[in-house]
Amino acid sequence: FANLEKFDLAIADYTKAIELTPKDASAYNNRGLAYISIKDSENALSDFSKTIELNPKFTDIYYNRGLVYKQQKDFDRAFADFNKAIDLNPKNATAYLNRGDIYYNLKKDYDRAISDYNKAIELSPILAIAYNNRGNAYEDKGNNQRAITDYRKALQINPNYEDAKSNLIRVLSKK
Repeated sequence: FANLEKFDLAIADYTKAIELTPKDASAYNNRGLAYISIKDSENALSDFSKTIELNPKFTDIYYNRGLVYKQQKDFDRAFADFNKAIDLNPKNATAYLNRGDIYYNLKKDYDRAISDYNKAIELSPILAIAYNNRGNAYEDKGNNQRAITDYRKALQINPNYEDAKSNLIRVLSKK
């Protein structure tokens, strides 16, 4: 049901599955993902936390919960969850991307942000947003040439990426 965007039905089905097998961590995780899809972050957080309680080694759950915390602007908890997600699955490119965003936007630690964006790109070379965000960090460090290279790479991957287009125009206008 979740794949058909019938999230209310999916939530009902996962709820029944939880009633039948209350220790099934994946049912809580899947219901949490369905809750995210209908923008019910409180129930999503509750389900993700229950998943962790049932199976603390469930690799994607910390990433999923971190995304909700990030959306709620609870960046300390998001940061902790992205760290845990990376500890459990060092090949999770988007966990590095999101942790890099926190380094960049909140901590203003551009070097660590760039390091995380580098790792995200290494793991997923077609992740256009990682190039764009790394370009932002390079630009803020005053390295416009590297920023231009990254914005162009993001656009090569996704020619319709509006943020990368406007970033590239902005940095080129500085020349």
